[in-house]
Amino acid sequence: MRIIWSIIFGCFFVLRPAWGQHRGGISQNETGLERPLLEGAEAWLSFSSEEMNVGTLSEDDYPSSYTFHVKNDSGKRLVFTRTDSSCGCTEVKIVNPVLQAGEETDVVLTYSPFGRPGKILSQVWLYANCSDEKPVACLTLKGSVTPSAALWKEYRYSAGALKLRRKVVCFGDVLPGQKRVERIVCANSGDTPLQIIALADSLPSYLSLQMEPFVLEPAEEGKLLIRVDGDKLPEGEGVCQHRLILEGLSVPAEQRTLTVLLQYGAATVK
Repeated sequence: MRIIWSIIFGCFFVLRPAWGQHRGGISQNETGLERPLLEGAEAWLSFSSEEMNVGTLSEDDYPSSYTFHVKNDSGKRLVFTRTDSSCGCTEVKIVNPVLQAGEETDVVLTYSPFGRPGKILSQVWLYANCSDEKPVACLTLKGSVTPSAALWKEYRYSAGALKLRRKVVCFGDVLPGQKRVERIVCANSGDTPLQIIALADSLPSYLSLQMEPFVLEPAEEGKLLIRVDGDKLPEGEGVCQHRLILEGLSVPAEQRTLTVLLQYGAATVK
């Protein structure tokens, strides 16, 4: 199973919904990229649920875990070979990735809400030995995240007057054709407007950075949008770690640097 990049904490609780739903059709992540599921997959596996509403979380909450129960109905041995996530905020664990005919296991999704206020739409695709190109299932977490109660205190990082909830962005696996976006909540703690861009020399062709709003007024909150274009990634497989340097701030470069992590290319554990 492919290891998914995420920030993992230890505290979690488990939800187990009602049994008996099946899958089929096409899944779609929040970027609009459709992933057709393997034809006939609904007859191979049955899940307790494929979509879970986690309700309303707070940024102050610890990461929470949600359990999807699955049974192998294919009549033969099935091996989960890898997973892929639409968001680096979600860690995936398959308790037993090898299922004989009729056996059952749990797929546990652990969601970290810190630094992600707003709507939750996190999707995870499961791949098996019957198909490496098309997933056999898509599991979805939905809900919402409210801002931290200690709003200003929870900006853990400073880049001069710019306060940031985080300075590390993890995209997980990025495939050709995907266009992903991650958001960093930020605020202007100074007394003059801020206009933030990325230093061109620190920005590879497949990454872009934009601040919303374009000009951040004093005491105003905004978001840094970091986008990755899967079609512009290097060929093959690899791991990328980039340091994006922000411009528009009068502090040393090391204080206004963001780290972007991603994996590209598809690999199967056999």
